[in-house]
Amino acid sequence: MSVARGVGGPATESGPRGWTSGTVVLSATVSLAAFLVFPLVQSRRRYPLLDSWLFRDRRRTMALLAAFLTATSYFSVVLVMSLYLQTLEHLDALSAGFQVMLMAVGSMLTSPLAGHLSTRCPARTLASAGTATSALGIALLALALGPPAPAGLTGLGLFLTGAGAGLFGVPNTDALLSLVPAYRRGIANGVRSLLQNTGYLISTVLTLTLVTGHGQSGEGRGTTPSALDLNSSPEALAGRYQTALVALFCLCLAATAASLLRGSALPPEPPPARTAPPDRPGPGKSARTEGTE
Repeated sequence: MSVARGVGGPATESGPRGWTSGTVVLSATVSLAAFLVFPLVQSRRRYPLLDSWLFRDRRRTMALLAAFLTATSYFSVVLVMSLYLQTLEHLDALSAGFQVMLMAVGSMLTSPLAGHLSTRCPARTLASAGTATSALGIALLALALGPPAPAGLTGLGLFLTGAGAGLFGVPNTDALLSLVPAYRRGIANGVRSLLQNTGYLISTVLTLTLVTGHGQSGEGRGTTPSALDLNSSPEALAGRYQTALVALFCLCLAATAASLLRGSALPPEPPPARTAPPDRPGPGKSARTEGTE
């Protein structure tokens, strides 16, 4: 809850208060300061909540960064497109949901394929191809919201966005866990999950801020950040949806760059001695008597 308030507070309060409000500025400053200080504090702890050792290797760092950026880029595509289909295409919620479900279909089809290919292709190649596919899908969606586009472009964009996400997840996670000892994989996977969930949160806040038009100081005062002005012209609404999709597209390109910059696969770096598992007594010895002989 505290993470959600820290990340989403400035953006959600910008609607009723405006970006120049003292409350919004103070909240953003405190959140940024806490974000910068937290890793420094954790690096000095013997048993940290966030193990800084994971970020001392470029391959692990880029795998985690790619997971964060990918989650941030594709998560809110469902939100943007469901709003677009209902407000501008005038579909009911059920019909819009069935169309947006193409993302899930794409992910469901490519995830098993990614698991099969991960034993034959380098994780760097496969994961980067996944993020690039998602970026292509988001770009097609942005084009579909503009002037009259070919029929089926929206469905193709949704399918490619989901297919890329499914293609990315398995090899990226497998590459990350292969770079840590077996007894530390739970920690690494927990950090990956934390970053992905944070990406989902930031994606939602960013998208709602762009779609509802609260990016300008004072605009939308007196309304909630999630309120969409349906009295706007169709061109204005479509422009806001396109702006949100372009932002998500840029994040997806950044995820592709992070995935490519991870480097080649090499043996994992040994962890610090202080985090090594405790020695276990050999057969016929107890922890109390071992070492007293």
